[in-house]
Amino acid sequence: MTHRRKITLIAVAAVLLLAGGFAWYWRATAVERRVNDLLDELRYKEPSMMRSWLIQLGLVAERERRDEDEIEADLVAVGPAAVPALIAALQDETLDMRSSVARALGRLGDRGAVEPLIKMLSHEDTDVRTWAAFALSLIGDRRAVEPLMKMLSEEDTDVRRYAAWALGLIGDRRAVEPLESLLSDDNELVRSVAKEALAKLRKGQAER
Repeated sequence: MTHRRKITLIAVAAVLLLAGGFAWYWRATAVERRVNDLLDELRYKEPSMMRSWLIQLGLVAERERRDEDEIEADLVAVGPAAVPALIAALQDETLDMRSSVARALGRLGDRGAVEPLIKMLSHEDTDVRTWAAFALSLIGDRRAVEPLMKMLSEEDTDVRRYAAWALGLIGDRRAVEPLESLLSDDNELVRSVAKEALAKLRKGQAER
C-alpha cells in the first residue's frame, strides 16, 4: 500500500468517525435541543436561533407564533427529561417566562422541582408567586405546606386565594387553622376558596 493511499484511508476513517460522533451527539442531545428550542420560543415569542437557522436552510417549515399554552403543552409532552432545564429557567430574567415554567413544572409533577418552586413563593412578583403556588398544588408535596401557610397573611388577594386553594389540594391538616382565619377575610373570593379548601381537608380526613 502506497503512502498516499494510507493517508487517504486514514482521512476517510477520520471523516467517518467524525460523522459518526456528530450523529451520536445529535441524537444524544435531541431532547435538550427540543427543550431549549421551546424555552426560547417561550422567552422571545419567536423561533430560536437554531430553528431560524433550520428555517433558512429549508430543513423545517416556518410556523405561526403560538400562545404560551401551546408551548407549555409541548414542554410537558417532553416529559421528565425537561425538568432540569425548566428548573434552571425559573431564574430567567423574564417574569412571564418564570410563570410559564412554573406551570409546566406543576403539570409534570416532578418532586425534584418542589424546593426551587418553594423559593419562588417569596418572589417579588405576584404572578410568579401565585403560579408557583399553583404548581406546588399539582405536585402535592407536603414540604410546601408551611411556606404556603405563610402566604395566607399576605396583602395581595390573589396570593392568599391561590395559597388557600393549593393547601386544600395538598390536604395537610396543619393548614386547617390558618385557612379558618380566612373565613372572615375582607375579600369574598378568598373566603369562598378558603371554605372550599377546608371542605377538601375535612373530607380527606374523614376518608382515612
